[in-house]
Amino acid sequence: MPANRTFDFFALDQQLLRLESPRFQEALIEVRGTKDAGAAWDRLLGRGLLPASWAEPGRCVFRVPRIPTRGRNSEYREQPRPRSTEAVAWVAASAEVMLAVEALAWEVAEALVPWGQSLPRRLVWHVLPRRKLKQFELRREGTLCHAMAMLDAHTGKAAPRTPGAPASTVARLSRLRARDAARRVFTQDVSIYEHWARAVAAGALVPRGPYHAQYRRVGMEYVRFPFSLPEALVGRPYAELPDPCSPLMAIWDAGCMLGWMSDDALVLHLPPPPLDASAAREAQVARIPKYRVGTARAVPRDAALEFLRPFLAGPVDPGASVFHCDDGSVVHFRASDTEGLVFVELQCQFHVRERGVSTGHLTDFARFCERSGSQVKRRRNGHLIPASGAALFSDARSSPAFRMAMHLAGHPRDVRIPE
Repeated sequence: MPANRTFDFFALDQQLLRLESPRFQEALIEVRGTKDAGAAWDRLLGRGLLPASWAEPGRCVFRVPRIPTRGRNSEYREQPRPRSTEAVAWVAASAEVMLAVEALAWEVAEALVPWGQSLPRRLVWHVLPRRKLKQFELRREGTLCHAMAMLDAHTGKAAPRTPGAPASTVARLSRLRARDAARRVFTQDVSIYEHWARAVAAGALVPRGPYHAQYRRVGMEYVRFPFSLPEALVGRPYAELPDPCSPLMAIWDAGCMLGWMSDDALVLHLPPPPLDASAAREAQVARIPKYRVGTARAVPRDAALEFLRPFLAGPVDPGASVFHCDDGSVVHFRASDTEGLVFVELQCQFHVRERGVSTGHLTDFARFCERSGSQVKRRRNGHLIPASGAALFSDARSSPAFRMAMHLAGHPRDVRIPE
């Protein structure tokens, strides 16, 4: 049947796996002080924040890591509730969306039955962690299921693109920057959606094929298996067949993702709980190391304090030797042999900005050293090396601190935060 839903794929591409729920804070308050996820689940069920039907045995199944690690273990197990109390509160806040997504997922499964896919016996949810994900974690074996791969191969050949036609949505999406795992999987699903819509619009019939062969691992070898299209499908118009692509894209539009499907289970991904903006910034700053520079010669302590005063987070203590700046940088005063003179070391904290990286107070410190008649010394391999002018900023941009900040600017969700 023709697609009955339209989507703005470029807007979706910028909001993948992002879900906002105003009930999250309410659910967090309800489970505050509860460390056991099972007790938090029962409490939210009793307060009516979880659907009553989810109390039935076997109704809810969640996929959780077998060992609580930061993604270094690929083994998973299934249990009737999420692993942490925060995840339990997030599931309670997202319950309405999850129920709607489950209905859409069953639509996809039922639409794939004519293509040889059996209806899964159960549905499994996976609350995604707050870390950079690999593609196989989101879409196992690179495809939703064997039936969807066969549908895509035959549909793409049934109505090929016209030579000289404008670039497809998939081509334009692929040219965008920062194609992480979720965006690559999303682009694959958009490709299937476009093939299906083009076949329906052209009045195409299902071809016999096979046009594609899959390689599957058998023992220690990969064996080529051609697609085996059900005979009842050959020659049928695509417009008469149930559409699996629209509900698949509607799941993306809801902020979730259909991971994969088998005869046993249908796996759905729920995005991670939203992180408080201040906590996210703290986690990001904590991951970026500090860039250390100092004065090559001792400078007057009073002049150094006057320089620091606008940048400090609190009142200035003239007798202190360690000062904390408003951007997370730290300044150390080290005594010299001459009274009233100190060596100043700046542990500069770089920050991620919308369009790049801010080097904090590094420019101000270089200007202070120039006015004080002292060269800047940068620390490399445990030694202080004089630097001046462009050499200082060239060294800063090649430092681990700047490289880490640049990485986080391009991959803002790649922040290691305890799950």
